[in-house]
Amino acid sequence: MTDKNPRDSRFFFRDVLVKKRVTISLFVFIGLIFKAIVTGTWPHDTANLDDPIAVTGLLAVVLGLAIRSWAAGVINKSKVLAMTGPYRLCRHPLYLGSLLMMFGFCVLVGSLLDACVVFGPVLGIYLLTIQREEQRLAERHGAAWAHYAATVPQFFPYRPFARFGCDWSLAQWLNNREYKAALTTTCALLLPHLWRAF
Repeated sequence: MTDKNPRDSRFFFRDVLVKKRVTISLFVFIGLIFKAIVTGTWPHDTANLDDPIAVTGLLAVVLGLAIRSWAAGVINKSKVLAMTGPYRLCRHPLYLGSLLMMFGFCVLVGSLLDACVVFGPVLGIYLLTIQREEQRLAERHGAAWAHYAATVPQFFPYRPFARFGCDWSLAQWLNNREYKAALTTTCALLLPHLWRAF
């Protein structure tokens, strides 16, 4: 009989949330779509640039995708510690981009209030994810991580004019399969317009 590590049970709930964050985010978004169908609410038309809510959602999605694409063309996961480009703005630009996209889609499907209600719990899950990832990065990179973490904000950038010098690579972007996010996002942005068309 093996003894259970108390640390494992203490972090079990956090680890489940972290591992299932994409699934949870998807179900939350599906819940918003279901609410819109039940209440007869139409999503904001992404082609209607006179609608400030549609523009807000669209800008959030496009900015989030741009940040993710920028980061995916820089990071070489599990090889070296990324510290250039968007990684000079914050330590987790991929998560920042994902959250902006989620917020934008929630605005497009629902309302600003819906987006804020959804954003809180999803942000909490992503912050737990970041906490776990930073523990791993500290173990893997030691002093380099400690210095980086002390000089770059964790999640919300506050130094937008820092020098970004980086070697963005299309090959790295493709290797990280960021094209999947780009294609999915493009299709998803067309859906509210098509929804309204029918």
